[in-house]
Amino acid sequence: IVVDVIKDLSKKLVKLNVVDILRFSRPARITSPLSLHQTCANEWSKTDLLEKAYQIKDDPIERMKYVFCFAISGIHQGPHICKSNAPFNPILGETYQATLPNGSRLYMEQTEHHPPSFNYLLYGPEKHFVLSGFGTIEAHLETINIIKAERLGKNIIKFDDGSIYSFTNLKTRINGAVMGDRVYNYFGDLVIKDYKNKVDGTSRSEERF
Repeated sequence: IVVDVIKDLSKKLVKLNVVDILRFSRPARITSPLSLHQTCANEWSKTDLLEKAYQIKDDPIERMKYVFCFAISGIHQGPHICKSNAPFNPILGETYQATLPNGSRLYMEQTEHHPPSFNYLLYGPEKHFVLSGFGTIEAHLETINIIKAERLGKNIIKFDDGSIYSFTNLKTRINGAVMGDRVYNYFGDLVIKDYKNKVDGTSRSEERF
């Protein structure tokens, strides 16, 4: 497996002079049987935290704490559910629907093949909140054995009391991409904005080498 990946990688680096890992083919045997949409669905599985946030009406700081908890609650799910293998990139126009554990309904569509981009819409079980937005995946080689990835885009939460929040995504550093122990490190600034109450919050995680 390692030899196959390195051969393909070397040829494309020489020919294309790029380090965009998403342009490299990889053996199916080291790819997760799940799609990118399915891994995202697992990241958003803790929407019960948004339901708890909705119940807090008169304390914007306390409500934001629950939004923070939701935003970071699922980042470990992707690597775990994929067993640390990369998910398949859905084909252009592919859709995905899911009912999450608490009854939330998720709808996704692949809107671009490369770079992998999707739009999504998630309704809470009682429609007290709607989570929507889009994401574009970028992944680059830092070394032959280290990948840096990021999901760009927008994430918007609208509560039915008129509150609107946005949040960003952390970046990912994957050590041991080809050889050795595979370790995921999430880093960067997770920024959440409450537009109704004009409250911002930032959670900062340091990159570990």
